[in-house]
Amino acid sequence: PGNSIIDGQNGTALPMAGLVRTTSNTNGSVKFEGFTIQNAGGTTPSAIRFAIHLKGDDPGLYEFSDLEIVGRGSGGMDYGIYMEGTLT
Repeated sequence: PGNSIIDGQNGTALPMAGLVRTTSNTNGSVKFEGFTIQNAGGTTPSAIRFAIHLKGDDPGLYEFSDLEIVGRGSGGMDYGIYMEGTLT
């Protein structure tokens, strides 16, 4: 991590939760490796913020490795990974 940075710049108008995300339309396996993810934004200024939001119902392997997730600090509305649906 560190060489490639995904920076949400604490944005407040993301179309969906999650700076990095998969959707229910994601087909097959997902591999995400070697990134720093920081300053995850939200859909509104007071929204819960997720660095990675995984939503899926298709078969496949979701593999995440060698990641650094940097939060915004205290406040209780800043999460690293959120998963929903049927994931493997």
